[in-house]
Amino acid sequence: MIVKIGDKIYKIQFEHTGNKVRRTRCDIVYLDGEKRFMRGYGECFCSESDNFSKEIGRKISLGRALRATFDTKSQRAYIWDCYRNRKTQQPGLKVSDL
Repeated sequence: MIVKIGDKIYKIQFEHTGNKVRRTRCDIVYLDGEKRFMRGYGECFCSESDNFSKEIGRKISLGRALRATFDTKSQRAYIWDCYRNRKTQQPGLKVSDL
């Protein structure tokens, strides 16, 4: 998911692992031209007694990543709105389009 806040562009990406340790990780990467800078991340782990859910893992890890990266509530709220509407985001959206 690509998000533009002010004049800065961020990429939010998720990674799920399901081997012995069931984990979801959310990385927030700042894009500056061809350069990439890791701004923050959030992780959550699934208990052995719980059913693994990608959607729940994404929400928890995104919330943790946002709290670690963005100071203002308005920025976090904007990204949550983008996350909720990510399925309606324009297919093939590129950073150069923003």
